[in-house]
Amino acid sequence: MKKYFLLCFFVFQTIFSTGQTLHAIIVGANSDNDKILSEGLTVDLKGINEELNLIKQNTKLDIRIHDFSGPNFNSKNLKTTISGLSCDKDDVIFFYYTGHGFRYSNQTDKWPVLAVGYNIFSIREAYVHGISLNEVISTLQSKNARLTICIVDCCNSDVTYIAPVIQDFKGQVNLSFSIRNPERFKDLYEYSSGTIIASSSGPGQVSKCTRSLGSYFTSSFIEVHKELTSISNNSNWEDLIRKAKERTVRLAENNNFTQTPQFDVNVTGVNRPNIGWDGLITGNNHAFRELPNNFQYDNTYVPTQFVIARIVMYSSNRVFFLMSDNYIVEYASNRGGLILTGYRAFTAMPQMFQWDIVNPIGPYQRIIYGVDYIGRIWRFYNYSGWQNEGIIYY
Repeated sequence: MKKYFLLCFFVFQTIFSTGQTLHAIIVGANSDNDKILSEGLTVDLKGINEELNLIKQNTKLDIRIHDFSGPNFNSKNLKTTISGLSCDKDDVIFFYYTGHGFRYSNQTDKWPVLAVGYNIFSIREAYVHGISLNEVISTLQSKNARLTICIVDCCNSDVTYIAPVIQDFKGQVNLSFSIRNPERFKDLYEYSSGTIIASSSGPGQVSKCTRSLGSYFTSSFIEVHKELTSISNNSNWEDLIRKAKERTVRLAENNNFTQTPQFDVNVTGVNRPNIGWDGLITGNNHAFRELPNNFQYDNTYVPTQFVIARIVMYSSNRVFFLMSDNYIVEYASNRGGLILTGYRAFTAMPQMFQWDIVNPIGPYQRIIYGVDYIGRIWRFYNYSGWQNEGIIYY
């Protein structure tokens, strides 16, 4: 009888016990007065929600979404929700904001103020309804969740300045990976503990947004998130946020603009791979001096290594990846994985280039590109000389 009672009690506990929950608080600005910005923020929200859906599919986390876009976009709703949020000790909080932001005239901390639900041309309304990211961070950290993530994409400049929105930018391509790796999602969301805070620009800077690809920083964050959870043998928050920052900086520079994201990452969990990569050829990062043994162009690439850099070619909008074993690969959706396209080689022109990209496209034919010291990709043509063909994002 006692055994039967214990068995029933165990079954009862199993049925009614609750698992880990990811509380997603998604805040998207209203931008009816700016069609391009409105379309760009829609791209941001769509991309973040797609990744949240994949987190749900690839982990044991139950996803609860609190949506503050559209008619729900106001400071009262947001403050009520984050203050009333109830978390268990093993839960995850994911806070994402895209929209306008600013700084108070006497502000000293580095984080922006979120322009939640007000007339962006009224300084008085901005000061009344704005919510400082510091306040959001403090409130969410008080919930004592296992992992707290705050990602904010907005300006961090004077309230009277509204950043211009542009049609498009050069050097960014959104990829769709048909196969994602559950273990890499678990590295980020089940095996990590701590706090991640990131905003898209430093004090005094604006954050750019485009019509078709969304905001600079959000686009970079999502693309790195895709790469680390699909074609990499490791994923961790320090690499994810650092790469997203570096790509945003390079993307802005490539479009004659300055935008430097800032972040604080204090996370324990998955260790970073010991790559020691600085973008240059060093003793710890040996490039090839000749065609690698058994290299076959267009063959399947296995096993997967760590993603070092993203290579974007302008004319074709094709994207390649430099892996930690110095092979260069491309994701082929029709093949369901990575294929070999080339390798990183020592350059014969160190006065111009730090390393070369070699594409051996046939038994007796290869294309060589030089990568300069700021990450631009060049190819030499007999009649026109050196031409800039693409960009590297480390």
